[in-house]
Amino acid sequence: MQILLRRHAGGMGRLASLDVLVNEQKICSIERNETKVIALPDDGGTLRVEMQSAVSSTSVRIEPENDGRLFACGSSWWVPFDFFSLCYLGFLNNRVFYVRPVSA
Repeated sequence: MQILLRRHAGGMGRLASLDVLVNEQKICSIERNETKVIALPDDGGTLRVEMQSAVSSTSVRIEPENDGRLFACGSSWWVPFDFFSLCYLGFLNNRVFYVRPVSA
């Protein structure tokens, strides 16, 4: 199965690429405003993005019924307000980015 993944420019890591991980294995990188076709196992899997192994999104389970669906990733809404770089704290570092399905 496969999905489309669209990266929004966002605030965090505008100039850096994001690594795309399927089942915790890096499969590619994605640049800002880029869309990529992401292959997943036929029975689905988990999808997550991360930047330089330091900050990431939470893992999202992609089910087989999402075959061909568009997902978006980017930096979370609160990151531009993170003046003290709290995003590197353990309880926030996997919430700096998001991965979510785009409405039909």
